[in-house]
Amino acid sequence: MSSPVGTGDEHVKFSCRIWMREAVRVLNKQGVIVCEDVDALEKECEAYAEKNRGTVETGKGKAVFFVSNVSK
Repeated sequence: MSSPVGTGDEHVKFSCRIWMREAVRVLNKQGVIVCEDVDALEKECEAYAEKNRGTVETGKGKAVFFVSNVSK
């Protein structure tokens, strides 16, 4: 079974960012989410990740969940 998520280009390195961006596009197209700006969503995710970098790297703190302001 093939995955609907991929780069479509064998010369592009597949990464978690590429997977996330393509997954958002697929979910948006299927009407599961509404996200008109994948770039803005990626930047929002980066900002949340950076804000919590210290607790993740040290293994301290609790899991934190955020609701996107870019995607619904």
